[in-house]
Amino acid sequence: MAKRSDAVVILVALVCGTQLAASCANDPVSDRTSDDNNYTDRIPEDARLVKEGSGEIRYRATANGRIWLYDVQERSVRYQTDLLDGDTVRVVPQDDRVYINDTSVKVKSLPDDRAHRIYFDGRRGNGNDRVLGREDEPSRMTGVPSGAEVVVESRGTEDLSYKARENGRVYLYDQTNSRLVATFNIKKGQRVTVVPANDNAAIDGRIVLEGKGLSRRSTYRLLFGN
Repeated sequence: MAKRSDAVVILVALVCGTQLAASCANDPVSDRTSDDNNYTDRIPEDARLVKEGSGEIRYRATANGRIWLYDVQERSVRYQTDLLDGDTVRVVPQDDRVYINDTSVKVKSLPDDRAHRIYFDGRRGNGNDRVLGREDEPSRMTGVPSGAEVVVESRGTEDLSYKARENGRVYLYDQTNSRLVATFNIKKGQRVTVVPANDNAAIDGRIVLEGKGLSRRSTYRLLFGN
């Protein structure tokens, strides 16, 4: 009698296991692997994987939003920025550069023998996905209005670039030395690019800042406000 009960229990377990497997097989395939969820914590869960490959890769934005460039081997975000609908991003690892339309942005260490991914989220932009700690709030940055948003942050070894979604003002802030370096008026669609290695900044290719002591050793932020 005990043997028959044991057989029934085993049979029920097998049936339940089969049904569970079928249920999992019918689940939609995620854009992420389990490894991604463990290591891409700077990428929002609802961002979509839109391009992956080694060597040069491209993506054209189908809406306003934000992209993240992810190094699969290093499991780290190498670059992120906002895009407008129709903007084209081109990743050229052999040059350690990302091109947004005609604007070149230097990104430190993009080996061309590694796979890179581009994630896109059309519901985010202007840094709204960034969670600021109390010590990071713009109100605590001297000279920066509390309503300004952090749109780009990078070490001085890399370029910073931001394309304005509307008319406003951009603030270049030295996070390491807690100082406001410069402010720029910017119009919708214009792109500001800061190159700490060259100690300059440009808007649509026109130099607007030079000789302000930008350093590779510092961390910089671009903030945007109206």
